[in-house]
Amino acid sequence: TLAATAEQLAATGQWQRLTRLLPALEQGLYFLGVSEEAVRQTAQAIGSLGGHHLSQHQYNRAHEVVHLLQRIAARAPQQSENSQQIQDAIADVLKQLSSLPMLEHLLDRYLHSEAHREVAGKLLAELGAHSAQFQLQQLMSNDSSFERRRLLELIRQTGNPALSILLEQLNRDSPWYVLRNIIRLLGEMGNPDMFPQVRSFINYPDARVQREVINTAVRIGGEDTSDFLLHALLHVPDSLKSKVVTHVASAYDERFVRPLTDLLESTKPFQGKNRGDLQIAICKTLGVIGSKRATTSLGRVAESKNILGLGGYPDEVRQAAASALAQIREKAGVQPEVEDTGGDEPVPGREAPATSSLQQPAATGTLTEEEQIFNLVAQGQRDLAKRRLVELIGATARTGDFREAERLRERIYEIDPMALAEIIRTGEVIEQEKKGAIPEEDLSIWARLIDRLSSEEFQTIYHEFRERRFKPEETIVSQGDRNDELFFINQGSVKVSHMTGPRELFITTLSRGQLAGENFFTPSVWTVSLTSLTPSRIFALPQATLSAWQEQFPALRSKLHEFYTTSNNIHAMLDKKGLERRRDQRFKLARKIQVQPINALDNPIGKGFRSETTDISVGGLAFLIRISKQENARLLLGRRMQVLLPVAGPNPYLHLKGLVIAVQPFQILENDFSVHFKFDQAMEQDELQTVLG
Repeated sequence: TLAATAEQLAATGQWQRLTRLLPALEQGLYFLGVSEEAVRQTAQAIGSLGGHHLSQHQYNRAHEVVHLLQRIAARAPQQSENSQQIQDAIADVLKQLSSLPMLEHLLDRYLHSEAHREVAGKLLAELGAHSAQFQLQQLMSNDSSFERRRLLELIRQTGNPALSILLEQLNRDSPWYVLRNIIRLLGEMGNPDMFPQVRSFINYPDARVQREVINTAVRIGGEDTSDFLLHALLHVPDSLKSKVVTHVASAYDERFVRPLTDLLESTKPFQGKNRGDLQIAICKTLGVIGSKRATTSLGRVAESKNILGLGGYPDEVRQAAASALAQIREKAGVQPEVEDTGGDEPVPGREAPATSSLQQPAATGTLTEEEQIFNLVAQGQRDLAKRRLVELIGATARTGDFREAERLRERIYEIDPMALAEIIRTGEVIEQEKKGAIPEEDLSIWARLIDRLSSEEFQTIYHEFRERRFKPEETIVSQGDRNDELFFINQGSVKVSHMTGPRELFITTLSRGQLAGENFFTPSVWTVSLTSLTPSRIFALPQATLSAWQEQFPALRSKLHEFYTTSNNIHAMLDKKGLERRRDQRFKLARKIQVQPINALDNPIGKGFRSETTDISVGGLAFLIRISKQENARLLLGRRMQVLLPVAGPNPYLHLKGLVIAVQPFQILENDFSVHFKFDQAMEQDELQTVLG
């Protein structure tokens, strides 16, 4: 009866009534004994409603309908004996909605309308396989690099429906950039079962495709990664060997020692831009592998002399070899020999946080030099003091201590407020050193983020990252934590899960180039857990650090938030899988309340403030509060409160104590926030009924 009614409502265009019927239709599909005809009628009626909203350009309403169809299809295998019928019927409806004119219209909105981009992208991502095929065709035929980047983002959002189409297209005759993009997407979205179809492209004639195959191997190669890298090390062009060598460091496989040492000492002509970079990478990788079999070769390199007219190794390579030797000896418990390498310069690149012998004396030396410079100022030798301070700033920046370099640069004003040339020049030196200190691999991983930020913005946040490494199955953050960092996944795979009682529910996985941070943009406790599935390297950006840059980079927060929403699909997956993290049913309730902070002894503090509730459940309630500065909203998180809720009966108030677990924007223009308040003890159902009347 419900299905036939829905069909008639759609046929007569009674869209509001059909919308009100949607919850009943969704539940009805899961009843036992529902006929195939009723399934078809229901799916077609819901699809007609979505088509109506699309024709009226009501994109948000259309997305709600399409999202409902996807949710029904996802839940059907667990909740209905007619699961295949439901999935087939919904697939037919989505195909009908995905007409070529409609897909072209939505793509135009996605590419060229900032106002409609987000919702148009969601629609295209959830319209299924037909939409995924259309997206891939557009990617292959598009000449605009800007539009290709946006199409790549869209295909990532589309997820599983796009994977089979990507694999089909991989074996067709396509331009190099299409193959590269397909391989990149498979690396970000795929799994180890798909890697055998990708690995053969390491022999593709274009080095750009080969480079992407190497990146994909590290992401989804699984158990085959080491074998693949060993093959690639011997067969890829010289220009790609550095990339392979860098990835080998994470394999910890002694099979690589002999090929690496042979390559390190090879006298064959090098067909790349910089042989020295490759040799430094080999030394670092041998140091990480830690095999004694490499010590003879490394020793020869470290002790070699670069005599004019004869071949040899640059100083940087000899220093890298000496460092690798020391690393191997330390692992083996052998005391390293003291050796004068002829210089103090560290090996360039972002290293683990171990403090080098250069860095600690530098703190004392820098302070002494700084004092000497300002003694010169006191003696009236300002020009000499300026020159020495400029040199000191450059030397400090070259060590990678950019915060100290910036502090010293500010002191130029104390010597001569009009020394604009020196101020500008030292700023350029610092920026150049910052740029050079970012490894090429990290620039590649965060290319999509770099497209959104200015060079200065990215360099600033990069050098404030706190690097952390996690072993497989190690917890990064737990459900219920108040961690307010933003996690940048630089390497590895991270599981997102949610605990419901004793059961752990898998939600999705995040990989390199994606962000996670539930408590970063909106104050709340974490409702999911992050666990490292593979050895992971993660950059953490503290909330307080971003707040400190508000004046210097006022648009940085919004840019990061926009990138976060496109690179993090946790909430979308929760909705798609029908996982409701709220345990209790909520009821709308608009009632004036009194809110009071309470101390450690559970006694109220002060008079508190008046507010108004928006909803309530047996486990908690939400109320509104006006906060002039958004950053102050975070101060409420984790605070214990007492709510005085008026009710009918002999006791005019309920005294409800609990904890603030989230503070979310409600009306941004009015500075209104919704505070989510969890009761210490859940209410009884009859008590809730009394509140609701």
